[in-house]
Amino acid sequence: MADRSPGSGYLLTNELRPSALSEVGPKKDRTTVVFGSGTPLTLCRMADVKHIQPLKPDEEAFLRALGRVMTLLPRVVDADMLEEHSISTVEYMVLVHLSEVPYNQMRMSELANMCGMSLSGMTRVVNRLESQSLVLREKDPDDRRAWLAVLTSAGWTQLKQAWPTNLASVRRHIFSHLEGCDIAAAAKVLERIAPC
Repeated sequence: MADRSPGSGYLLTNELRPSALSEVGPKKDRTTVVFGSGTPLTLCRMADVKHIQPLKPDEEAFLRALGRVMTLLPRVVDADMLEEHSISTVEYMVLVHLSEVPYNQMRMSELANMCGMSLSGMTRVVNRLESQSLVLREKDPDDRRAWLAVLTSAGWTQLKQAWPTNLASVRRHIFSHLEGCDIAAAAKVLERIAPC
């Protein structure tokens, strides 16, 4: 079975349930757990390990399904976007966010946060967009240490051209599977996990 320990991004599964624990040893901000097999596993202490409950079957099913969606969705939407345009889904979302703010400009750090990316990752994305003249980077006049990403007229044109492709893709890959679901309630649940 693949490693599904907490260090690999998964919570404990059937083979590593607390019932298999033979010893728990706290050490500062880390906890070492020794399982029945004798293999020690060191966890960063997010909570007292004695009180962690194993996932219920429906929780485990949800977690795995969410992981598949998080892996698959960007790939399939990207493929649709790149088939018809020269920008990826992440690049498209940067253009969208810039189109929605006053003066079509935003600090790079804020833009990175909006897209759930690191500042260095956002810098690479904006560099690609800048090389296509879709975005400009300018010094922030209110803070010369900061940079602004600014949507250009060519960026507006690309956004308008790419919008129908993106819309068709998300309708096909997401909303066509959600008929009869309470979309507003689902959005609220997802926002609890990743607040805006």
